[in-house]
Amino acid sequence: MYMFMDIINEQLLVRAIMEEALLSAPILTCFTVTEFIMTMGANDLKQFIFSYFVEQLLNFVNRVYIGPFVERVEAWA
Repeated sequence: MYMFMDIINEQLLVRAIMEEALLSAPILTCFTVTEFIMTMGANDLKQFIFSYFVEQLLNFVNRVYIGPFVERVEAWA
């Protein structure tokens, strides 16, 4: 859930509100560090590995499918 919120925040901050990547980079870095800390908070190695791979899968989906889709919608708008 947090990862989806991060995707929406990134698109909203970078493209709509600040319109400058350097201004939004500290905020986005804070979100990324928080995600990593949540992954490190797993009870055992099995949960850590599972949450790590889920996070990597969501990053892959974001970069391959969601990012280009948002760019196409922006170009269309």
